[in-house]
Amino acid sequence: MKRGFESKYWVVAVVALLAISGMAGGRGADSESESRAKADYIFLSLPGIMADDAITDYYEFATRAYELNPGDTTAGYYAGLMSLYAGAADSLGVERAMQQMADYVMSNPDDLSSGRILINAYYRFGFEERALAVWALLHENHPTRPEITYYYAQALARTGETVNFEHALALYDSLEVSQGPGLGLSSNKMRLMMMMEDTTRVIAELNRVLDAGPEVVANNIFAGDVYVALDMNDVALKYYNRACEIDSTDGSGYYSRAQFYKEAGDSASYQQDMLTALKLPTLDAEDKAEIMRDYTLTFAEDSLMGEHLNDVYKSLITMHPHQAELHRLYGGYLATKGDYVEAATQLSYANDLDPEELRQWGANISMWMLADRRDEAIKTGELALKYFPDDVDLLLQVAAVHAPVDTVSAIGYFHDALALVDSTNAYGRSYIYTAMGDMYASIDSVGRAMPYYKEAIALDPSNAMALNNLAYFMAISGGDLNRAEDMVCKSLELNPDNESAIDTYAWVLFKKKEYQRAKTEIDRALEMTVNVSAEMLEHAGDIYFMNGLPEEALEYWTEALELEPDNAKLEKKVKNKTYFFE
Repeated sequence: MKRGFESKYWVVAVVALLAISGMAGGRGADSESESRAKADYIFLSLPGIMADDAITDYYEFATRAYELNPGDTTAGYYAGLMSLYAGAADSLGVERAMQQMADYVMSNPDDLSSGRILINAYYRFGFEERALAVWALLHENHPTRPEITYYYAQALARTGETVNFEHALALYDSLEVSQGPGLGLSSNKMRLMMMMEDTTRVIAELNRVLDAGPEVVANNIFAGDVYVALDMNDVALKYYNRACEIDSTDGSGYYSRAQFYKEAGDSASYQQDMLTALKLPTLDAEDKAEIMRDYTLTFAEDSLMGEHLNDVYKSLITMHPHQAELHRLYGGYLATKGDYVEAATQLSYANDLDPEELRQWGANISMWMLADRRDEAIKTGELALKYFPDDVDLLLQVAAVHAPVDTVSAIGYFHDALALVDSTNAYGRSYIYTAMGDMYASIDSVGRAMPYYKEAIALDPSNAMALNNLAYFMAISGGDLNRAEDMVCKSLELNPDNESAIDTYAWVLFKKKEYQRAKTEIDRALEMTVNVSAEMLEHAGDIYFMNGLPEEALEYWTEALELEPDNAKLEKKVKNKTYFFE
């Protein structure tokens, strides 16, 4: 049973249990009437326990009440339901639980809510025939409830059996009689007719729709869609054209026809209709944003359309300046074109209009970083944290943005993130400990960095980055070189093509005075690395010098000094053309 919570119902429940077990005094044997009374008492306490989310307790009490009075189908229903909630142990448990629920529903068909819950349970566990039987029962007892009739028809349709299709069609027809015709009902009917491959009936039903509203834009669009599905494109285009002619201010007709042209490969007509739809003031901003998403995806890779798309976005934003989604879409498009400053600006507008959209903030921070505007990225990140102070990913992103310029703040954000990560999330905590180690290492506080790397490895022994970094700092600080070699080798087993780890391996071997092996590894690192760092070049020079290759060593030191002209140690090596033991 669940522990560790306080409930005003808990005392009631305990007393009920004591009464049942005889621990509270009284006779050892109960009469049938007393058992029913006790069962009722237990059952009456259930809503309170349920209100406190004590699902386990609810299940145990409901089960006990049902055991005391097996004829009480209500208690049986809840015992079965709670068994499913608790996760019935096996298929027999599931079967027993659903039978208990069914016993109640079948004898209480007026309880529509319980019937719907049972149906959902049947569908969840793959008992579609049983679900259909319950729908039939509910419909039989509530023939005038349109929602029951509709869902029963839907259930019949999902069986995939023609005989059930005909039954479903009859039910849709009955809804038309009681509720009146509608495009939704006709759509459902025609979907079934298409599955039955009865084109004649599809067209007959479509003509009924058109006869009822020949001048309705939606009906003509629907007709176009149906004829496309029937592969009768010439007829479909006639109805799309008709939709546009009926009301030239209704953007839905142009949008539908644009989609038709797109599928047909007529990009010029597609573009023309999309622009017409986007310019119409009758189409709301949300619809235009949806249309613009499709329009952008269609032409995003077309270099000739770049200026055109920019103009369309600017025009739409002028018309709908307060639509966050338009700014968001425009920002995303600009990012694909490498215009990171304007992309970030558009996302900032979107944040102002819709600050509750978390992913938008993260994208905005990334855009400012790509635009090399760290100050704006920091400002955006700190503002985002006012809305989402407990979002771990956001904290880590903000920490990373601060890291190169404000290590103290970065470490603080990493600490905040660490406090929010569940103690069982070893991978996530290991990642954060590694990042914190990197922060201290970046300010030359190797002694403070190493415990974080060790903790990261303890949490996740497969953390290749922590293994590599700890091995490197052990090598440069005079630590256990054999252990350092073991760690960097494990890092390379996990990530064999990591040039940083190969460089570390070379340096560990250098420190162990295994100069030939060190040269083999540093050569491999240099060959694999595209942008070689000054540190790796200096390592190469030191290793080559100890292998009796002073001229090659000088070349590496000189190249490293060009990258770090203020490095006094490198300058000394180049000037004296020799390695200096530290």
